[in-house]
Amino acid sequence: MPQREPDPYTEAERDAILAYYRENRPHWAYVFVSFRFWTGTRPSEVTALKWGSVDLLNAKATIAVSRHLGEENAPKTRASRRTITLLPNVVEILISTLPLRVEPNSYVFTDGQGKPIDQSEFARGFQAVLRVLKIRPRPFYNTRHTFISIALTLGCNQKWIAEQTGTSIAMIQEHYGRYIRDDGDLLLRAYLAKPKIAKKKQHTETLAETFSPGITKYRKNMARPTGIEPVLRVPETLVISFSLRARLELNYHRGADESINSVLSRKC
Repeated sequence: MPQREPDPYTEAERDAILAYYRENRPHWAYVFVSFRFWTGTRPSEVTALKWGSVDLLNAKATIAVSRHLGEENAPKTRASRRTITLLPNVVEILISTLPLRVEPNSYVFTDGQGKPIDQSEFARGFQAVLRVLKIRPRPFYNTRHTFISIALTLGCNQKWIAEQTGTSIAMIQEHYGRYIRDDGDLLLRAYLAKPKIAKKKQHTETLAETFSPGITKYRKNMARPTGIEPVLRVPETLVISFSLRARLELNYHRGADESINSVLSRKC
């Protein structure tokens, strides 16, 4: 049986769905749908995700388990076992649902009773939301297609997309080819079009040129030159800082000299 072509939600549909969940559904449901739209993960991967596999500090999450019909197993393919990147908005929504006491083996996404989300039951509720918004019905799984298609349209690296979503570049090119941009040389053209700024040759003035009346370049807030160097108005704090540093360095060198002399006198 031939595989159907991806049928993603549009950006406008995605935004309308997320706005509806944010305003009319429990917070946990909004977080779950947002995570799906903005990571490109499969439903079975997300429902199995545990806090011990999430690194909010480095914005990463490890996909190592898949959950289907209440049972947890290894991911679909070898490529499915991966570490994904969490975009800033995803990190933000995860922080909003972070429990006060986090256990490594506790599920990230749970329903109102604190149980792991049943993806089949959630998908039925998702279809009800589409009907309310008058959006053409498509499976909840297609949030994954939305992420991939938009990333390709924006010009994201295909290798990164494949690694992020747990598939191959070949699969992306075969099933999402119509979303791949055809301006592959855009960055090179922009690089070539960038104006080249010629480096200015520095000119070092002589002492006579520096203090010549015709080419004096002192700022108005500088004191009158002494004939050797300009005297700048230095803040008192800066003077104190330099003074302390000079005293510390002097004491250090004195101590070092005394220590060396002491060692030499003992050897002699």
